[in-house]
Amino acid sequence: MFNLVNQHLPHRAWILFFFAAATFLYGCQGPANQRPTCSFVSPSSGDRLVKNEVVTISAEADDKDGTIQHVTFFANGKLLATDQSHPFDYEWDLSDAPAGSYSLKAKAVDDDNSSFQQSISVSVATVNHALHFDGVDEFVRLPNGVIPLDKGTIEYWFKTPSVSDKQVVVYTGNLTPQEAGDGFGSSKEGLEFHTAIHGDYSQKYWIYQDGTSPENVFYWRGHELKADVWNHFAVSYNIQETFHVYLNGDLKIQGEFLNDFSGHSPTSTFVGKPIDDGHYFMGAIDELRIWNKKLSGQTIRQSIKDTVSRNHPDLNAYYRFDLKNNPLTNDLIKARHGEIMNRDTATPSRVVSDAFH
Repeated sequence: MFNLVNQHLPHRAWILFFFAAATFLYGCQGPANQRPTCSFVSPSSGDRLVKNEVVTISAEADDKDGTIQHVTFFANGKLLATDQSHPFDYEWDLSDAPAGSYSLKAKAVDDDNSSFQQSISVSVATVNHALHFDGVDEFVRLPNGVIPLDKGTIEYWFKTPSVSDKQVVVYTGNLTPQEAGDGFGSSKEGLEFHTAIHGDYSQKYWIYQDGTSPENVFYWRGHELKADVWNHFAVSYNIQETFHVYLNGDLKIQGEFLNDFSGHSPTSTFVGKPIDDGHYFMGAIDELRIWNKKLSGQTIRQSIKDTVSRNHPDLNAYYRFDLKNNPLTNDLIKARHGEIMNRDTATPSRVVSDAFH
């Protein structure tokens, strides 16, 4: 028995050696790293997101045996952002996101470079919105100088329940209410530059006018404007040369200016009213774009049926009226935001728009 035990001593010594070595290595290296966890907080899988809105992508991440280095967000495999601190989130601007299905992924990486990721599916749908005006006293005040006085283009969609009343849509000027009269032209030397609906004489027509002295009034007549129908209006101009007025992409009138606005600076710029407290616009306005370039008719027609990129170099100001999580009158170009005045809280300022359809 003694000899049998002694014969196995070398084998047992090896066992003890390996046990000691494993214990040593375990004590030096510690336990195996645990992978982090990561899960979406918002949006939820299956959510229908709306184009032109800003959506918060948020994730929870944790590491039981260490710290989270960062969480990275992807949309259809494209990197959106990396956030290195809690809360892990990203403001996803859907302005330039095409409508369709998206696979969103949140990937957490811990201090040992281990990672864990979760993916969800969402969709982006095109639902446009417009800014509603009550026709009583609501209007938008814009920063002065947002409308170029030398050359440019003003365009927008509009819908009104009445085309038989005087209604000013976009206005900039430096006259007082007393000098401007009813807001439809003045012989007073000064600046008055606006677009409007003029319903006198049972005729429906658009009017674009220059209020310097002598007064210039340009318009066309006819029954082309229909109540409760979306119309697209554009005026492109070069004060030293010519102007062109378009309705739904069709050229309606062109002409030359008799004066320029040299020496004049605007003191009031509005959407939905003139300088005086009358002739408020009633209805909805969508996609107000102010360009620093005189656009051609072809360029205007090409962009009528869709939004344009906020990165366009010729855009001077852009009011989409679509941003749910931001003020409706935010300018997307140079942060020259508007302010809704006399808002009627009983009436929604943001209404669904089918102007593009």
